Amino acid sequence: MNQFFFDRAYQQAIDRFSELLTIYPNNVDLLRYYSFALRTVGRVERALELTNRILELDTLNAQDYGDRGTLYRSLGRWEEALESFRKAESLGLPRATDLAALALFQNDHEALAMQLEGGILEWRGLAMWYPIYQASQAKLDDNTQSIRTILEPGDKEEGVTSWLNQSYYPLLLGDAERAINYYSNALDNLEPMALRGALGGIGERKTYPEFYNHPKYFEMLQANGLDSASVAKLSIPPFPF
Repeated sequence: MNQFFFDRAYQQAIDRFSELLTIYPNNVDLLRYYSFALRTVGRVERALELTNRILELDTLNAQDYGDRGTLYRSLGRWEEALESFRKAESLGLPRATDLAALALFQNDHEALAMQLEGGILEWRGLAMWYPIYQASQAKLDDNTQSIRTILEPGDKEEGVTSWLNQSYYPLLLGDAERAINYYSNALDNLEPMALRGALGGIGERKTYPEFYNHPKYFEMLQANGLDSASVAKLSIPPFPF
């Protein structure tokens, strides 16, 4: 099932997920993987149904509250996203990066600064994202020099971190084409978060139009079977609940 998915055989993966779901409608791992698959091919509302199902079965699952927040954020449902991220935090799962992204997509300088003010140590294992959101804050302020001061040292260290993470450096430095090349490498290397986020949400598309409107972006999607014509053909069977 996962191999179908990572081989870009999305319809085969979806069909297999659907078959298994009729047998195991309460299996939270199955629901979670299927939600991931549907999010990847742009069926965010359907993915949200599966995540809500998980939380009906396991009301104290911090990770899935965080995932639900990500889905709400992708749909531009900001208040519901914030509520889900806060719930995840109350259950012990830090969501600094998610809350920072939420603030960025709403152009909320104060909320973004609040996520950054505790310093890099507060991001608990997510320190690699800290300079990216520092630079994003500078971008909100049109402070190009600060963006370069923050990012240029790390931008020279290709391969030190994931290709997905690395793609934000040239993007914020104004080089969308190189960012797309890095993102394409992330997909080639099957980085799960790159695959899940390849289509972008409302906030991403609004914040980074130079990326999502670039001709190479459409070429990248087509190469991975995620262009609009390909995903429109996918059939999602009804859920058994």
